[in-house]
Amino acid sequence: MKKGKEKMLKIIADMAYVTSKKEVDSVCKWLYYQPELPKEVQKLKYDKD
Repeated sequence: MKKGKEKMLKIIADMAYVTSKKEVDSVCKWLYYQPELPKEVQKLKYDKD
């Protein structure tokens, strides 16, 4: 049971990482508000250099 729980938590953590990496380079669709990203997420930003 413990192994299954650890595996599920790993999957959730991986999904959160992939989602935040994808969202860091996107722009908010709302015109007036885009929440500020945490510094840890900003480090994932893609540089075209």
